[in-house]
Amino acid sequence: MSKRNIIFIVIALVATVAFWAYRHFKITVVESEKAPVAQVQVITLKRGKIEKTIAAYGTVVTALGQTQTFSVPFESQIRQVLVTGGQAVDVNTPLIEISPSPDTLLKFAQAREERNTAKNNVEIVKERMALKLATLQDLVSAQQAFDTAELNLKSMEEQGSNKNKTIFADSKGLVSQISIEQGQIVPAGSPMIATIGEGQISVVLGVEMEDIDLVNSGQDVKLYQVNAAEKKMIKGKIGLVTHRVNPQTRMVDVFVIPQTGANLLLNQYIEADIIVGSVEGLLVPRSAVLPENSNYVLYTVENEHAVKHIVKIGLKTSEQVEIISDQLQQGQQVVVTGNYELENGMSVKVEQKK
Repeated sequence: MSKRNIIFIVIALVATVAFWAYRHFKITVVESEKAPVAQVQVITLKRGKIEKTIAAYGTVVTALGQTQTFSVPFESQIRQVLVTGGQAVDVNTPLIEISPSPDTLLKFAQAREERNTAKNNVEIVKERMALKLATLQDLVSAQQAFDTAELNLKSMEEQGSNKNKTIFADSKGLVSQISIEQGQIVPAGSPMIATIGEGQISVVLGVEMEDIDLVNSGQDVKLYQVNAAEKKMIKGKIGLVTHRVNPQTRMVDVFVIPQTGANLLLNQYIEADIIVGSVEGLLVPRSAVLPENSNYVLYTVENEHAVKHIVKIGLKTSEQVEIISDQLQQGQQVVVTGNYELENGMSVKVEQKK
């Protein structure tokens, strides 16, 4: 074979190889352009419970109608306050020491003087009757005046308006309010100290006016102590929904009864989730559902291809959404990341979302 023929054959082989490489590269590029592969993350579709909640904030207060107020029926002076606000007390725990005010002591002395005078007057009328200088009616009137004066003095003595007095707790509970200070003159009947029974507390929450139609008595509430070392959930139920706007907060007051043994502190700040709706259904992260015109769509993965589903949505939270569809069931792989790039039937490469 001549040298010229050998060169010709080599050139032909090189040309054949180059043409094959060109065709293969072109076909690969065309196929790549025709069938793009999307990188997605998926989760397994599951059923679960979803709750629609309203966020609210408030404080721990005394339960409605559970406050016991201590007062005395005469003007008094505070000698010593023996407890502090929020203090736990048992039966017979001393709360305050009082003494009758100067004005009360004067009234007691006057009452005693009126009783003595009335008693002497009865004796005088009896002597006059013996001398035929007074009638039976005069004696009856004198005796009635004495009985009235005697009853008034006895009542003041039973009230303790003539001596120092210590007021004791008559049940186990907490000191919820102290309205007095040492040395203060307190009018008759004025509240001095208030207590509540053990566990007789509630939480008053402020609810926005646009949400109040969703709130009703008996609904479940999740309570959390603000700034607590551990965010522990405390169960509660709505006991009362008021029908007025609080002038200070411009919100509607809602009273919640916490579960027994909640161990909340009076005036403590509380964060709450009021449960206004709850359903069992298919749940996905909000990122899995996309708006499309007037519908919502969701993509699943089957045989390494994306499948588009038109779905309806039910209850929503900040993280999850309930989906309603006859085409979906538990166990399917739902796309949660990368779904904005998908089209029905597109090839996908799945990375399992943890």
